[in-house]
Amino acid sequence: MKGVVVDTSSLISLSTNCLLWILDSLKDKVNFYVTKGIIDESINHALRIDRFRLSGMRLLKRLCEGVLDHIDYDVPLADSLTQAANSVFIAWRKPVKIVHKGEMSAVSAAVKAGVNYFLIDERITGMLIDDPNGLRNTLANRLHTKVEIDNQALNRFKELSKSINVIRSSDLVSIAYEKGLMDDFIKSCSGVKARRDLISGMLWGLKFAGCAISTKDINEYLKLLI
Repeated sequence: MKGVVVDTSSLISLSTNCLLWILDSLKDKVNFYVTKGIIDESINHALRIDRFRLSGMRLLKRLCEGVLDHIDYDVPLADSLTQAANSVFIAWRKPVKIVHKGEMSAVSAAVKAGVNYFLIDERITGMLIDDPNGLRNTLANRLHTKVEIDNQALNRFKELSKSINVIRSSDLVSIAYEKGLMDDFIKSCSGVKARRDLISGMLWGLKFAGCAISTKDINEYLKLLI
């Protein structure tokens, strides 16, 4: 994992839980990229609002220090990705709009730069890339109607997005734990329970901050890590 394009949703999850230090710790081995749109959403917009200004400053610090690097996106590719994504699912005989250009701009930036990983905590885009059939079921439940997949549009989206792999902030926590980056948290409180409480607390914190993980997902993480 040498390069990761980071979405606003993951930056918010990490900042809210004071976990941006994970990006700092991994910077020597991983390049983290953000587009101008993500900078505007997560930093510039946040700095104008009292409630979110501290979060914006935490992220601005990482941008100024080079932990987060600016990356340009491909405008025509972003437009094509947006059009394809919003044509994949059909309900009431009409396409269902599921994404905005902001998320697809980040995907296009990853494709343009040859970056294979996209860090995003928002559910819809992640599932569109990783589990379109699961997303169809989710949409059907939300819309209370049958949802069909336009396979031509889905194949077009897959072709455009190439080999992008979706990861979540919860995966970064898992990586940081496995690399021993969290040992300082529990060096005075050794034991399985302390480790379990640490990981569980971080994962639940991320979930409540918007990371699209379920209780089942959290339990799976705990089984793998503890």
